[in-house]
Amino acid sequence: MDVDRLLRQALQVPPRSDEHLRDWIELITGSRIPNAGVCPEHDRPFGFVSDLFFHRVDEALVLANRTGSKTFSTAALYLAKNFFAAGFSVGHIGAIEAQARRCYSYYRAGLRHDLLRDEAPDSRLRETEWRNGSRIEILAGTEAATQGGHPHLTCFDELDQGRRQPFENAKGMPTEYIDADGKRQLGQFLVTSTRTSSLGLMQRALDDAETNGTPVYRWCALETMEACDGQDGRPDCDGEACPIWRWCGPCNCGVGESPHGRAVHADGWRSRAGILAIFRRAGEDTWLAHHLCQKPEAKALIYSNFGEANVTATADYVPGAGPVYIGYDWGFVDVTHISLYQLRDACLHQFDELVGSQRSEREWVREVVRRVCALPDYRGPKFEQWLRIWPGNEPWPVPWPQVWPQMVAGDPSAPQMRFELREHGLTPANPDRVRHNVEAGQDVVRAVVRTADGEVRLFVHPRCTETIRSFKNYRARQLDDGSFDARPDPDPANHVYSHATDAARYLCWTVRRMFGIRQVADDESADTKGV
Repeated sequence: MDVDRLLRQALQVPPRSDEHLRDWIELITGSRIPNAGVCPEHDRPFGFVSDLFFHRVDEALVLANRTGSKTFSTAALYLAKNFFAAGFSVGHIGAIEAQARRCYSYYRAGLRHDLLRDEAPDSRLRETEWRNGSRIEILAGTEAATQGGHPHLTCFDELDQGRRQPFENAKGMPTEYIDADGKRQLGQFLVTSTRTSSLGLMQRALDDAETNGTPVYRWCALETMEACDGQDGRPDCDGEACPIWRWCGPCNCGVGESPHGRAVHADGWRSRAGILAIFRRAGEDTWLAHHLCQKPEAKALIYSNFGEANVTATADYVPGAGPVYIGYDWGFVDVTHISLYQLRDACLHQFDELVGSQRSEREWVREVVRRVCALPDYRGPKFEQWLRIWPGNEPWPVPWPQVWPQMVAGDPSAPQMRFELREHGLTPANPDRVRHNVEAGQDVVRAVVRTADGEVRLFVHPRCTETIRSFKNYRARQLDDGSFDARPDPDPANHVYSHATDAARYLCWTVRRMFGIRQVADDESADTKGV
């Protein structure tokens, strides 16, 4: 019996299952792609390969850690697609040339396998032609390179290192094709990257994916790690004694809390010693951003101390527990952001927000009053009555409603907003009291968000999504030497996060003495001018 011939024939049968495809890739490349997601909300790294190969999806966004096998797995996908799908074309776009060459080197290494060597004899510096009509081309991430060519599968690799226009061009490159079963298939578009910046293209792509429903595949260093199960010579998990226990454990195996970390279920290739070496070399910020993919790097975040402790449903309005405060940043073409707080237990609790543009100051003020009228312990004129009171058709209420904004502080350069506030029965803080240096104001907000000893004095309800998103992403200006200035980054992508944070800044500066915060000694005269 010719075993080699039978094996060769078996390997030329198109895979019909994920495991068959995974076995084929391992035989051709000598490497096995991890197939387990161990962290909450993370995916198996092999998932995007099989979903694209079997055309379960026509778009995929891969967010994974540094050295997380993104590029190798993508090259393996190309090999399988080109070998089994006659006439299938691939366009691989490298945001940086070195990364594109690395992917192509993995691809060409696979071509050296006996099964593939004679099937793709025409392998050139940037493209390979197969005997079955399939091909792959490596493209630079430039506008010129992404304006032509229409492969069936287009990949933009390491997006965060790329530029916006080539990425937009690449979206229009994939074209439809007819598969082996005679079925018309949509062209496929793949994006892979590690996320380093909340202002980068990868974060924007993630935001867009949430809106348009693009599948996102996520994994981190723990998914690429070998199991800590004490078997086959591997180390056993040593629980809380492990330096990465804070992120790795504990797991739940269905029988109560396990003493082991989640990596006991991992299916990767990297040793625990290798993961620990990365952890010890990297700072916590880099570890979280580049290797656990939990968030962008925080070193440039203006409010890096804003976190999970600040976001809580307990920030909801509590009847009778304290007065209402308001902070606002006004704009017409630009965004208006108005935050509604309740002051209780010497802390600010943001329970609501108003966000939008293209509305007049009067419309915004009336919407604020509408929200106040809807509070459960509000006792006063209904909003419809206020519409008659403001133009003088009915008298002002006596007594005045007990539940009413006690402090309103906002953009000192918006005089019409202050006029409308007064006309509607709200008293805005004097602009001289609000006006201040931006950097000093940011210092005050940071001190309210969380003190140096961990005390939190600003809580935000989860429904205030724009406020939360802005605090988590507002970044400082990067200098030529790689350090960061105290001033905000002027990039328009960063400016969208300024409105919610500025609304908080105006209010926090105005009431900073209440928190025992003093910033500059020469502002006494401005602060004593009252409201």
